[in-house]
Amino acid sequence: MKTDRQGGITWTLPSLEIVTAVIALWGLLPLAGGLPSIASPGEPLVDGMWFTVSLGGAFLLLAGGVKQLLPKITPPWFVVVYVASIGLLGIMRLQFTGFNRFAPGWLVLVFCVGALLLMHRRPWIWATVGAAWCSLLLGIGVIGAAILHASDGVRFPILLPLFLIAGVLAITTLVLNIVYRQTVARS
Repeated sequence: MKTDRQGGITWTLPSLEIVTAVIALWGLLPLAGGLPSIASPGEPLVDGMWFTVSLGGAFLLLAGGVKQLLPKITPPWFVVVYVASIGLLGIMRLQFTGFNRFAPGWLVLVFCVGALLLMHRRPWIWATVGAAWCSLLLGIGVIGAAILHASDGVRFPILLPLFLIAGVLAITTLVLNIVYRQTVARS
């Protein structure tokens, strides 16, 4: 991995992190919203925990990539703007689709993501933890879909190729982050 003259990371790894997070969010958003819309009466804590487990890793990965591309913004200000934009966009999306009873649960997700970002103020930690989280979640999704198909003869879900692509990208991002950090630590 190359660095610029000031010792900062180039745009390649953060761009990979952003692309991976967007693809993971694209695949995980229907699952994150699907279960509460079927099974939940709109309890904020339960919905918030489900949203956080489903989407928290992708939002951490996205935050890590974006922050590394914007190094001049201090982490506290970045977290405030990032969390506010996630909250606003998510609530607007829930309002427009008629799922406004899940808005408090979305705010719990926003609070949890903001707390995780503030606890670890290093963008590479955000990206590494987010990539590991996404890899685990997408891997469980792929294995679950394969087992379901093999046991019940249910056809493969339409999101399976997206899960596979996002999972491979998340694992690649995780490995590259670890290798890059070890290289930086040795120099």
